[in-house]
Amino acid sequence: VLERAAGGVLFVDEAYTLLPSTARPRGRDHGAAALREIARALPGGNPLVILTGAPLDLQRVLSSDIGFKGHFLTRIEFPDA
Repeated sequence: VLERAAGGVLFVDEAYTLLPSTARPRGRDHGAAALREIARALPGGNPLVILTGAPLDLQRVLSSDIGFKGHFLTRIEFPDA
């Protein structure tokens, strides 16, 4: 996915769903690995990564130890309609 998004934008909707979860069977939870791969691409800025989701859920992702801290400098919140 990162290779296909190179030179463009990687849009991850409801990014918190990639955090490790006890609801998924052990050995079949690949979300954390996906987040680590995305985190590795962040320093180079290619692709541009946009994470979406509810503010509290996104804060869980950004404060996780996966490697996002300090890489998302702009936060835009839209009020609920």
